[in-house]
Amino acid sequence: ANDQSSFHSHPDFLLQLSGHWHTVGLASSNRSLIEEEGPFRNFIQNFTVEHGNLNGIFLTRKNGQCILLSLIALRTEEAGCFKLNYYGTNEIYYESSKSDEYVIFILYNQHKGYINIVANLFGRTPNLSTEIKKKFEKVCIDRGIRKENILDVSEVDHC
Repeated sequence: ANDQSSFHSHPDFLLQLSGHWHTVGLASSNRSLIEEEGPFRNFIQNFTVEHGNLNGIFLTRKNGQCILLSLIALRTEEAGCFKLNYYGTNEIYYESSKSDEYVIFILYNQHKGYINIVANLFGRTPNLSTEIKKKFEKVCIDRGIRKENILDVSEVDHC
């Protein structure tokens, strides 16, 4: 019931993603992107949806300082696909969700001639079930991300 098909049948689907979230899982084909001070080690605070675009407020660490990062993912013609200009260019794909519990996004980052995959698992609470974490792991592995590049950051200091 939480596949992409729900995306097409619910124009208001995105609105269900509004509100408070926590970063629970981070994964990448290039681990340095999600390690300390890495450009994609960002901790979601909340999403708002405006005109079909997804606005995210994140906490991130730069030069030892905790800063707020505001990112706007612009909707595209393709349902569940967004474009984001950040650390190069990104295509973000909505993977799956249960909007009162979790959402998974897969991001294809193009930067200086390299393409890397970054995956995010966001939860309404920092504590998600093992079942959801396993689902995230499978989504990542199915896209060629190595298991050691899949991080559970639910217990990590966000800044």
